[in-house]
This record gives sequence, structure tokens and C-alpha cells, in this order.
Amino acid sequence: MNNTEFASLVGELKTPLPTQKTLVDELRAKIAFAESSGIILSQYVRTLSQVLDEETAKVLTELKEDDVYIKSNADEKKLLLYSRTSELRARLEYMEKLEELVKRRCSLGQSLLKSVDLETRASFNN
Repeated sequence: MNNTEFASLVGELKTPLPTQKTLVDELRAKIAFAESSGIILSQYVRTLSQVLDEETAKVLTELKEDDVYIKSNADEKKLLLYSRTSELRARLEYMEKLEELVKRRCSLGQSLLKSVDLETRASFNN
């Protein structure tokens, strides 16, 4: 073992191992960040939903003046409308799934924190 390796090893040994309290604090911080991100994401989803509604109304107004649309059956009309708003719909669907994922992760983190808290209390009672 040369001096560089030895110094590196000593440096690693000086770094304290994370305690349960440190890990719990890190988890709390990550959950708080995820929850705040979830709130922002939720607001974005609502805004995007409103934009999609407005765009759909605008497209419908334009399509009602189109001869092809007027002569189309219900399925074709729906397809024309969806084709004109597909990008917005895809973005909204993606963001809704992301929002749900963040909510589930926050819930999982909260459950984990509760479990750790119960274990800690149980260890003090014994």
C-alpha cells in the first residue's frame, strides 16, 4: 500500500458512518422536496388541462367550418379533433402519470418514516 492509497483509506475511515438519525433526516428532506415538487407538478397539470380544453374548443370552432369535418361521421370527427390536439394530450397524460408517481413515492416515504419511528419507539420501550 503506497502513501496515496493509505491517505485515501485514512480519509475514508475519518468519514463517520451515517446514523439512523442522519438517514431519517435525509429521507425527510427528500420527501419534503418530492412533496413540494408534487404541488408544482399538480399546478402544471391543472394549467395544462385548461390549455387543452381551450385548444380543443378552438380546434372545434375551426373544424366546424371545414367541409371535410362537416361531412365526416362521429368517429372521423373524433379522430380529426384528436389529431389536432394529440401533442397536448400526450404531454398532459405524461404529466398526470408523473404526478401519480410522485404521490406514490411520497406515500411510500411517509410509510417508511412511520415504520422507522415505530421501531425507534419500540426499542426505547424495551
